[in-house]
Amino acid sequence: MILADHVPLDKPLCIRIEPTQVCNFRCEFCPVSLKCFREHNNHGFMSFDLFQNVIMDIKKSFGCVKNIMLVGMGESLLHSRIIDMVQMIVREKVSESVEITTNGSMLTHDMSEALCQSNLSLLRISVNGLSVADYKKHCGISLDFDEYVSNIRHLYSVRKNTKIYVKIINYMVQTDEQYQRFLNIFSPICDMISVENLIEGDSRIDYHKIAGDNISFAQTQSNTDLLETKICTMPYYTLQISCDGSVYPCCTPGVKQIGDINDISIGEIWKKEAIAFQKLMLDGVQNITFCNQCVSMQYRVYPEDALDLSVDKLKVKYGI
Repeated sequence: MILADHVPLDKPLCIRIEPTQVCNFRCEFCPVSLKCFREHNNHGFMSFDLFQNVIMDIKKSFGCVKNIMLVGMGESLLHSRIIDMVQMIVREKVSESVEITTNGSMLTHDMSEALCQSNLSLLRISVNGLSVADYKKHCGISLDFDEYVSNIRHLYSVRKNTKIYVKIINYMVQTDEQYQRFLNIFSPICDMISVENLIEGDSRIDYHKIAGDNISFAQTQSNTDLLETKICTMPYYTLQISCDGSVYPCCTPGVKQIGDINDISIGEIWKKEAIAFQKLMLDGVQNITFCNQCVSMQYRVYPEDALDLSVDKLKVKYGI
C-alpha cells in the first residue's frame, strides 16, 4: 500500500489505546526512566468504563479498523482488566486484529492462558537482556531470567491462534555470541523473532552513550535506511488514545493533543482535528511546535509511506 494514493483516509488504520502509564521497569532507553517524565505523566490506569466508551465509540464512528494496539508508556499487562479489554474488542468486532506489547514480566501461566483464550492476535514481547545482570543494567530491576524464559515457553505452548513475536534491541546483542544466545533461547518459543535497531526517541536521553560506539543510528527501527523527509506520516493513519482519554496524532510523548474522548467522539476528532493536523503537516514538521524538535520522526517514515513527493497532489485532495 502506497500511503500517498489513499490519504486522506475515512478512518485511521491503527488505533493505539493506552491501558496504563504505570510500568514496573525503568528501561534506560525509555522516557519512563526519567523522573521528570513520571512526575508529569502519572494518569495511572484507564478506567474500564472509559475503555468501554472508547470501543463503542470506535464501533459507531468507524465500524471496524485494521488494527487496535493496547500499548502506551506503561506495561499493559499490569491492568487488572486487560483480558476483558481484549475480549471486548474481539466481541464487538471493531478491529481486524488486536495486539499487545509487553515486557513479558507479567506472563504468569494464568495470564498467558487467558490471553490466548481471549483471541488476541499478536503478543509482542520486548526482551531487554539475556541475564539477570542485563536486566539490572538495562531496566533497573531484579528479574529471575530463567523463570522469565520458562513463562514465555509456557505461553508458546498454549498460544492457540495468538502469534508470539519476540524482539530485542541491537545494542543488547552486539557480539556474535550474544546474538546466537538470543536466537538459541527464544527462536524455539516464538512464531517471529527479530533484532530491532535502537532509535532516538526522546531528546532528554543520550542514546549514543547507552548504545556505545559500535551502534549506528543510520536506519529505522526495522532496518530500512533513513529517508530525507519533512513530513511525519504517522498522523495520517494512526490515533493514540491515552489512558485518561486524551487523543494524539502519534505515540510520541509531548505531541500536541488533538482531542479528548470524554468530550467528543473519536469520529469527530478524526474528521476535524486529525485531518486539520494532517493538512498542517503537509508543509513540514518545521512549522509545528514540538514536531519541529522531534528526534524520532526520521526513524518512523518508511518508503511506502513517504509523502514529500506528493505534496502538491495531496494539497488538492485535502482542499488546500
